[in-house]
Amino acid sequence: MPQSPELTKKEVDQILSTNAILQLTLSNNKYVIFSDLHLGDGKGADNFVHNEKVMIDSLEHYRKNNYKLILLGDVEDFWQVKLDDTRIRYNNSIYKKIREFGDENVFRIYGNHDEEWSKKESDYKGDKRDPAFSDGREFGSANKALKIIDENGKTIILLLHGQQGSIESQLFSSISKPFVWLYGKVIEPIFGTQKLTAEPNTKIDSNYEQVYYKIALEKKVIIITGHSHYAIFASMCYADKLQKQINELQLQIKNTKDKQEQQRLLDKLEPIWRDLRIEKARKREITPTDPNLSPKPCYFNSGCCLYESGVTCIELENDHIKLMKWNKDDKSSDYGHGKISDYYQMLQS
Repeated sequence: MPQSPELTKKEVDQILSTNAILQLTLSNNKYVIFSDLHLGDGKGADNFVHNEKVMIDSLEHYRKNNYKLILLGDVEDFWQVKLDDTRIRYNNSIYKKIREFGDENVFRIYGNHDEEWSKKESDYKGDKRDPAFSDGREFGSANKALKIIDENGKTIILLLHGQQGSIESQLFSSISKPFVWLYGKVIEPIFGTQKLTAEPNTKIDSNYEQVYYKIALEKKVIIITGHSHYAIFASMCYADKLQKQINELQLQIKNTKDKQEQQRLLDKLEPIWRDLRIEKARKREITPTDPNLSPKPCYFNSGCCLYESGVTCIELENDHIKLMKWNKDDKSSDYGHGKISDYYQMLQS
């Protein structure tokens, strides 16, 4: 189902206008943002389990380097698995690594698949304590969003999972949940339909990214979401970034008459072409903003932790922002980096 621009804008307006949203500062702080783990029970419907080790390694890296951890929603998948079962499977691995950050350094935002964390009143019959924390907090303790403010208290970055404005998530979740549960718990294990894929594992409508991009432009604020499972940096998907590099190199080749320099540029061009072909084959070539414009760098998406080869996340360190991919082969990839102040200034003009 499509993303409703009107409903999304209304939700974001309410979040930006309220003083009840937790505020964080960038100065002298480092944050790492992960979303969409969809932790299950380690069985057939658990699409995360193959990334358990790389997730543990990346969490350990950020903890040792004094990052604070932002969980940007859909950490668990309550649509398919009970919290008690997820707790048993991951308590001594993923949850343990999260708790090692310290309760004061972990911030949970709820998504549509782990919305129970927003509900002070819940009919769940099991243990309602949050295994990501050591202080015994229960359902009702998670944040709807987070604001990152400057030294004057002005919001420069808004972080939210992104289910706001999704007609399926907000209006029809009671209908969607049984179908997702039936597919994940019954059909997948019996018929073997589950497969690990390199493309994003999501059915979010294609206009999702465009809606949030336009809101970021209108509100003149940088927005970081998850939800769609597409990793986006500065309003461009990785395929866009590769295509831009290809265009620049092709122009340089055209404008030089030096044969050796042409060959050097051609050698540089070939691996970029190869990476772009891979992105297209994996269905990660999308239009995250507006195909007719040079997009302003105001929309970011942390991607997900369900890729076949690893997990993605966003780093914030003082004035710097970076999109990282952590791979199973113990290599990390920089998918984009830049200065927050530059991007914010471009958004104001």
